[in-house]
Amino acid sequence: MKLLIIEDDLSIAELEKTYLEFYGYQCDIAGDSDQGLKMFRENEDYGLVLVDVMLPGSMDGLGLCKAIRSDSDVPLIIVSAKTDDA
Repeated sequence: MKLLIIEDDLSIAELEKTYLEFYGYQCDIAGDSDQGLKMFRENEDYGLVLVDVMLPGSMDGLGLCKAIRSDSDVPLIIVSAKTDDA
């Protein structure tokens, strides 16, 4: 399965990628919401998208999830380092 990791902290994104690739997944990384949405729309093979809540770009992670959801029903996992409940 091919996954898309949308995370602005490269060290976190690389850690997620390393872990997931160990278990046989193929992973691409996008560093902001605009790049992530572009990559998602250009590649229909993603079986799962991991999205950071706090992203740079024209929208935050929740806005990005809404944009992705308007195009697809791909599973989304929201990742956050925030300690407060939304």
